[in-house]
Amino acid sequence: MVTIDNLSEENCINLPSSGTQWFLINHRDDGLDGQTGYFSIRILYQSGSTDRDYIRQGIHIQRNGNWYDEAGHQIKAGHERNPEQIKLSGEQFISLHDPRSGKEASNLAALVSNLGAWHMKPTLEEETSWTDRYLYGATLKAYASDKTGAISARLIRFTATSSSSSGEPVLFWIDPRGAESALILVDAPRHEYQGSRRVYQIKFGGKCS
Repeated sequence: MVTIDNLSEENCINLPSSGTQWFLINHRDDGLDGQTGYFSIRILYQSGSTDRDYIRQGIHIQRNGNWYDEAGHQIKAGHERNPEQIKLSGEQFISLHDPRSGKEASNLAALVSNLGAWHMKPTLEEETSWTDRYLYGATLKAYASDKTGAISARLIRFTATSSSSSGEPVLFWIDPRGAESALILVDAPRHEYQGSRRVYQIKFGGKCS
């Protein structure tokens, strides 16, 4: 049995302390029907103490399929890497996305070396998601703390629809793996979009105040 809760009006959500939970983002918008954009999803897992052995560490990244590389080739397959495959720390990941660093070329080269070609174009005509790197730099830094043990960064391409149903639902998952809480940041940087500019606090096995 699958239970679906409407969280559109929520800011804090109580979830079980174990098991994978799936989130579905509404991408229905009559005014944007047929337009392609992407969601930037950032999940900051936090423990109740500063003991870093309590919670998984590092960076997890994911990008769904059908993005375009710089040469204009459509990349059908998704891209996913786990913390043990990425040598960057959370602090390094955030620092390399700082648009004020003055080291754009070398920072991007360092990311590609560690992550692979993760930042790409949602459409042929647009610039890559690297253009919106502040979402993974200054914005993440503002929400991270010494209790943030792991960061999961997602790029989810979508096409807005005016239909009440969709064959391409916009989904992402979270898994506490020992975390006490998490913050989920949702942005659609190319559109002023209904599901965008949201921050959710998640309590795993606890209660929202």
